[in-house]
Amino acid sequence: MILYASRTTPNSCHLVLNNVPVLLFIPGDVHITLSVYPTEPVEGDNVTLRCSNISDSRPIYYTPQTQYRWWRNNETTSEVTGHLFIDPITAADHDVVYRCEGQEANSTYTGEDTITLDVTYKIFTRCENFARRVMET
Repeated sequence: MILYASRTTPNSCHLVLNNVPVLLFIPGDVHITLSVYPTEPVEGDNVTLRCSNISDSRPIYYTPQTQYRWWRNNETTSEVTGHLFIDPITAADHDVVYRCEGQEANSTYTGEDTITLDVTYKIFTRCENFARRVMET
């Protein structure tokens, strides 16, 4: 028998069932943010792209299980976690568009975000360029 019910946030309800408090979460919008570390990658850096599901309307102690999918220039990748690693980043990664989609488990709600990488090129001295050419041969 439900004795008391109230809405605590737009996506949750607080119930008292047989004198036992119960907090139910209602699936809602998925808010995806995509970030890059380091924030200003330089050619040769190991880069991490992080996809996060943040929802302002959920209590801080509620962390929904989110399933992720990644795209690199509109081609799907095999990565299914919230992190994508690029080790090391190269000049070819400049202006590549990454997209992450998140979907809460047992829900049809999804969200996505995109980011375009801005890779700073390393400038080599004449000596470094010569040494690189020697090493390549």
